[in-house]
Amino acid sequence: MKYNHGELSEHKGIKLLAEEAEKYEGQYPIDMHYVYLTLQKYFYTKREKGANLKRCQNIPEKDMAIYPEFKKAYLEEHDYFVNYPAFKLMAIILEKQGKFEEAIQVCNRAIELGVECDTKSGFEGRKKKLEKKLND
Repeated sequence: MKYNHGELSEHKGIKLLAEEAEKYEGQYPIDMHYVYLTLQKYFYTKREKGANLKRCQNIPEKDMAIYPEFKKAYLEEHDYFVNYPAFKLMAIILEKQGKFEEAIQVCNRAIELGVECDTKSGFEGRKKKLEKKLND
């Protein structure tokens, strides 16, 4: 595989970050969320290449799994909360794959956990849009 210098540095950095993340899974939910967020952004932009699509799905799944622990830990340290894009990203990925039922399940989970979406209609609106696509 041939890389230009910038791609090689980026590839090695992401590989090292992913390896380090594996060592700390189940610990440090705040740090892990931000590691997962970085990895999600990277693999989503490269999702058309090889194994990146699978990684693009696996990482948001891991991030969604730690949401309750992240929220608890974050609110112990801060008096405000931040955007948590893993649920939205996963719903988008599944929608693009035509997996509307699975995307709806992600929306339901986000609604159940009280995750806010940075869109006007939130996860409720996203869910309605997906249900319409499912029934068309």
